[in-house]
Parts: sequence; structure tokens; C-alpha cells
Amino acid sequence: TTPEMIAQFTDPGEPILFQSRVKKLSRYNIEQTRVVILTGDHIYLFDRNSLNRRHRVTNMSAIIKSTVSTEMVLIFPNAKDLRMQNLTA
Repeated sequence: TTPEMIAQFTDPGEPILFQSRVKKLSRYNIEQTRVVILTGDHIYLFDRNSLNRRHRVTNMSAIIKSTVSTEMVLIFPNAKDLRMQNLTA
């Protein structure tokens, strides 16, 4: 996490609960490296230091986790779903 990333948070004082480098997958299976950051209120997706997407945690309706790979999908009814690989704890 860089100060440039934190400055783009909705509330720069939000504590970071989790962060990881992931491979975001498009609907055409194109991989893009991103940084996902989870705070108490939001899920942020960064491409290098620039904010790519921001979702409120309360807008997420489901999490689908594969049992045979590291892939998972975060489902947002009113926005694009977020499909990721290589999420590490």
C-alpha cells in the first residue's frame, strides 16, 4: 500500500483489514495484475497506484470460491462482478 493509494480511499482514515496482489480475469479470461484492498466499508481494486474500482462491502451479494483452484468471484448485483485468482491470505 502506498500513500497515493490511501489518498484515493473514500475515507483516508479507514483501516486496512486485508490486502493482496491478485490476477483479475476479464470475461474473455484476460489476466491483469491488480492490488485488492479490503477496509471495513469498501473493496478497492488498484492498477499500480491508480484506483480501478471501488465497491461498498454492503453491496456485495455473494462470494463464489472454487474448490479446485485459487479462483473466486465477488458478485455485485448493480455492477460488474469481480473475478480473481491467486488471492493469498
